[in-house]
Amino acid sequence: MRKFFLLASIQILFSGLNAQNQFAQDFFKPIQLGVGETKICLTDFIPEGNVLANIHQSSGIQIKARIKDTLIVVSDGRSDAMATLDLIHKYKNKTEQLGSIPMMKSQKTILKFTFQDKSKKFQKVQIKGTFNSWNQNELTLKYLDGKWIGEIWAAEGIHQYVYVLNGEKEVRDPTNADSISNGMGSFNSKLSIQSKNIELKTSAVTTTSTGSQKIYLETDLLNDGNIKQLKNLRVVLMLNNQKIEKSIVHKKVNSKSQKIESCMIEVDLPMIKDSVSFFRAWVYLANESYRSNDVLIPILNGKVALTSKQLSFKDPRTLIIYNPMIDRFKDGNPLNNKPLNRADVNSKVDFWGGDIAGLTHKIEDGYFKKLNINTLWVSPVVKNPEGPWGEWKNPQTKFSGYHGYWPISSTETDSRFCTKQELEYFIKIAEKNGINVLLDYVAHHIHQDHPLFKSHPDWYTSLYLPDGSKNTERWDDHRLTTWFDDFMPTFNFFKPEVVEAMTDSAVWWMKNYPIYGFRHDATKHIPDVFWRTLTKKLKTQVLIPQNRNMYQIGETYGSPELIGSYIGSGLLDAQFDFNLYDAAVSTFKNANGNCKNLAEIANDSKKNYGSHHTMGNITGNQDRPRFISLADGSLKDGENFKQVGWDRNIQVQNKEAYKRLQNLEAFMLCVPGVPVIYYGDEIGMPGANDPDCRRMMRFGGKDDTISFLEQKHLSVVTKLLELRKSEICLQYGDCKIKSISPTLLIVERNYFGSKLMFVFNTSNKVVDLKQINEIGNNVQILFENAPELTNQLGAESFIVLKQN
Repeated sequence: MRKFFLLASIQILFSGLNAQNQFAQDFFKPIQLGVGETKICLTDFIPEGNVLANIHQSSGIQIKARIKDTLIVVSDGRSDAMATLDLIHKYKNKTEQLGSIPMMKSQKTILKFTFQDKSKKFQKVQIKGTFNSWNQNELTLKYLDGKWIGEIWAAEGIHQYVYVLNGEKEVRDPTNADSISNGMGSFNSKLSIQSKNIELKTSAVTTTSTGSQKIYLETDLLNDGNIKQLKNLRVVLMLNNQKIEKSIVHKKVNSKSQKIESCMIEVDLPMIKDSVSFFRAWVYLANESYRSNDVLIPILNGKVALTSKQLSFKDPRTLIIYNPMIDRFKDGNPLNNKPLNRADVNSKVDFWGGDIAGLTHKIEDGYFKKLNINTLWVSPVVKNPEGPWGEWKNPQTKFSGYHGYWPISSTETDSRFCTKQELEYFIKIAEKNGINVLLDYVAHHIHQDHPLFKSHPDWYTSLYLPDGSKNTERWDDHRLTTWFDDFMPTFNFFKPEVVEAMTDSAVWWMKNYPIYGFRHDATKHIPDVFWRTLTKKLKTQVLIPQNRNMYQIGETYGSPELIGSYIGSGLLDAQFDFNLYDAAVSTFKNANGNCKNLAEIANDSKKNYGSHHTMGNITGNQDRPRFISLADGSLKDGENFKQVGWDRNIQVQNKEAYKRLQNLEAFMLCVPGVPVIYYGDEIGMPGANDPDCRRMMRFGGKDDTISFLEQKHLSVVTKLLELRKSEICLQYGDCKIKSISPTLLIVERNYFGSKLMFVFNTSNKVVDLKQINEIGNNVQILFENAPELTNQLGAESFIVLKQN
C-alpha cells in the first residue's frame, strides 16, 4: 500500500450529517500555498461543524496557529510540490476520515528591477503589473547610486508591467524589448518566469483505459529520466474527497540506457454507492518542484462515464453559457415598454424594449436548443431608477438604466424587464428545455435612490479619500472601497452587519427562484469575507436542504493570482478568464498572430486554475468592443473605442474577419473552461465599446435581416457548439496546448482514448497538413472552416481532427 504525505490531521465534531455524501459533487478544490503564511478557513470545506484543537505537524509544512475555524499554515520551502490536509470526522465515539484537501506548494520567485536615472530626473518611480494587482503603491523603488531598485515576489508564468514615473506617466521597461498587448490598444512590458513544473511543457498524466473497477493512467513525468527517480514518484488519488491508496506503478525501461520509456499507473476503485462521484489524480516527484496536471473523471452509478450523453446539464463542465442583455435581445411584451424619450437621453442609451418574455419566446421557438446552449446568464432583473443618470460629453447625453446595474431594490423586479410571474415562468420553461438560468447579481453597490441608502447611511464607503481626492474609478489602488460613479454608493463590507444583510439578499433569490446560480458583478471590488459568507449560507440554507446544484462565476480584471484568490471551495466556482481572452484577441484579430504568446497564457491558465477548471472563456462581453470590429480593421489600436461607437456607424467591412472570429470561438470552446457566448457573436455582430457593443439582437426576421455571411457564421458556431456538447473529451479530457510555430497552434484533448486535435493557422498562407508532424496519419477530419481545401489548412483557419 502506497504511503501518502500527510500534512496534518484535524478532528471535526460534526452534528450527525453524512458529510461525505453531502459533498460528493462539491469536491474540495486545491489550496495554493503562498510564500510564508497561508490562512485556511476550514468552514470553506465543512460549512457546519466545530473544529477541535488536535493538530499534528510534519516537516516542511506546519500548522502555526488556529484561530477559531482558521488555520495558519507555514511552509518553509522544504516541502514536496504537493500535499494533503486530512480532516477527521468524530461523532458518537466513531472516527472516520471526512476528506482530504489537496495543497500545492508555492512556486513564487523574487523579481528584481533596476531603472537607470543618473541625474535623478524623477522624484518617484513605481511599478505596477500582474504581480501586484496593478497597484503601483505596492512597489515603490528606492533610489541608490544613480538608479531606482526594488524587488517583489511573483508567481511563475507570464507577467505584464509598466513603470510609473512621478506617480503619473506610464512607460515600458527600457531594458526589456519584449512586450504584450494590454487588450486596450497599447502594450505593456512582458516577462516570463520559467517554471520547472513540467506541466507547462506536457500533459504529465493522462487517462488511457478503464476496466471493471479499474482505471489506468499514464505519466510521462519520468520519461527519459533516470530510473532511480522512480522511488521519488508520488501519486495522489482521490474519490470525491477521500484518498485512495491502492495503486500499482508499471514501468517500461530501456535495457541499454536504463531510461524509463513509459510509466503506467493502475488504480483499483473501491465499490461506489453514490450515483455521482468524481475520481481525481495528480503525480509529483518527492523533494522536487515537479507536479503534474490534474485528472478528473466522473463516475456515474459506480462506472466511469465515457460519453457526454451520460452527463447532466447541471454538471459545470458541460455548461455552454449564452449571455443576452435583456433590454437588447427580444421584445416579447410590448405592453411593458417604457422608454424615457427625453431630449437629454440619446436613443442609443434609452430602453429599447427587450424583456424576459422575449427570452422565453426564444426558448420556446427552439433558438437556444438549435444553438446547443444549456445555460443562460441574464443581465440584472432588479428594479432600476425611472429617470436618467450619468453623463457623456460627446454627444452630450445622460443614460437610462436599460442595463440593469443601478439597483434601487434588492428583491423587486423591474417592470420594464419582467414581473415576478414572468420571471418564474421563464425559469420554469428554461428548466423544462434543459437550460440553466444564472442571474446577474450586483453586490458591490446600489443606486442612491435605493431605500437602503437613506435608512443606513453608515453602510457605505466614503466618496472622498483622506487626501481629499474623489474615490471614484480607483480600480486598483482603492479597489475595495472605490465608487463607480457619484450616484452609486459602495457598500462597506468591512462592517459585519453589511455582509450579513447583503448576503441574505443574494440568498433570497436562490430561495425564491429555482435558479442555477449567479454571475457576480465587480468581484474584485468586494472583500472575500462577503463571498465566503454568501457561499456558506447558500450551501447550508439552500443547496444541502434542497439537494440543489449551484454555479457562481465572478468578474475580475487583473492578474491570475488576484482572479484565483476569489475561487475556492468556500468562495466562487470560477471567474471569467480575461487574460486568456486578451491573448486570444491579440493572436486572432490580425494575420500572422503570435501563437506562442497565446499558448503561454493558456498554459498559465491551466497551471493557475487547474486543468479541469470551470473558468468562463468569453467570446466578448458588454464592456468590450466586438471582436469582429477589431478583426476587420474598423477599430484601430490606440483609438478611444467608446467614442468611436458614438462617432461612426460601424459595420463589418472585411469578410476575412468572420474566419478570425471563428478561430477565436473555436479556441474558447476547445481549451479547459466553460464557453461563454456574448449575444450576437454567433452571427458576428459588429460594434465598438459600450453602448455600441449592446445593439439590438437580430434573428433574421422581417425587421432584423441577417446577411449571407452572418448566416454562414451562425452555421459554423452551431456546429462548433454541437461538437463541444457531444464530445466528452472537450469536457473532461486532459489537454495539451502547444505552439509548433509562430503561426500554428495545436490544442489536443484526450479522454480514455477519445482524442480531438484543434489546429489553428493564423498566417495568411495555406498550410499542407502533411507537413505538420504532430498530426500523424490515422486521423479523421471532423470539422473545418475552409472545407474547399483538400488536405490543407486554410489561411487564418482551423481544423478539427479526430485521432483513431
